[in-house]
Amino acid sequence: MAVRAYDSPNPKTVLRNIKQVLENQDIGLLQKPAYRILITHCGFIAHYDLEGFRATYKDHLDDFVRLFLEQHGFGWETFLQNKGSYLYDTSYGGVMLADLVRDLITLFKLHQPGIAWASEAKRKASRVAGLRREAEALGYTVALKEE
Repeated sequence: MAVRAYDSPNPKTVLRNIKQVLENQDIGLLQKPAYRILITHCGFIAHYDLEGFRATYKDHLDDFVRLFLEQHGFGWETFLQNKGSYLYDTSYGGVMLADLVRDLITLFKLHQPGIAWASEAKRKASRVAGLRREAEALGYTVALKEE
């Protein structure tokens, strides 16, 4: 089987950008080359364009990470073990797609715990703020419990 070789996007640029997104926990930093790899090969839908994709995961970065790691319903491992899968007949800048995916999996797994923790903390803070607004709308004063 012949390998389909593409020059763009550059795999190093894609990895660097996704690392930046995950480290900063900011999907707004996602650039077009990484977006193209995600929607072309990683099972994500385009959400119309890059801005739509960013908007979808802006407040749900934990979902973005989880969805990447759970791609294709049963995980990347099945595709990586199958040397006949599309991961082994496509390369970008001389890097096999399978190798790029392995590097992405490592990045996503590394950052998943911190992103999950931060997302849960944001959700809790949002719930507390909502409860505080409701209490104040009903005429109650909310006091923080001393620890």
